Amino acid sequence: MTRPWRQRLKTAADLLRSDGHDEAALDVEAVLAPGGWNWLRETESTKDSLSPLPLTMDKRLKDALAKAAEDKGAVPSAVVVEGFREFLDGEFVPPRVVASRGSAGYTKTTMTVTVPKELRALVSAKIPQVREEYGYRITLSSIAVEWLLDQLGVQRPLD
Repeated sequence: MTRPWRQRLKTAADLLRSDGHDEAALDVEAVLAPGGWNWLRETESTKDSLSPLPLTMDKRLKDALAKAAEDKGAVPSAVVVEGFREFLDGEFVPPRVVASRGSAGYTKTTMTVTVPKELRALVSAKIPQVREEYGYRITLSSIAVEWLLDQLGVQRPLD
């Protein structure tokens, strides 16, 4: 998994400044400022190119993923984007998982991540080929959730 995004952006700003690109460094630092990320997300070019992806899962799993992401300084959407790229490169295929929806402790909830529309379309187009090759159901959600689990070091709740 990549380093936390705040640390990476801070390093980028420092490098830009040390190379005499003060204005570019200020732009990067603006994203790091309180509310900066929301401003960036609301710009037209970004808003039009991103797609929300709802991931249905057990509430305990969502809570564990959110905590692990917070602890590691990771952004779940960025982790999923990384996983989608690994899937496209043939480096990652989600394992076959048996759903546990009937278990006593299961409470259905949704975690929504945001991914580039173009990347989502490429992954969607590749899924049927990989599904045929591996012989089990593979979805955008299964790729995203299994990559999050792997990269954030979270285990599924047992029931």
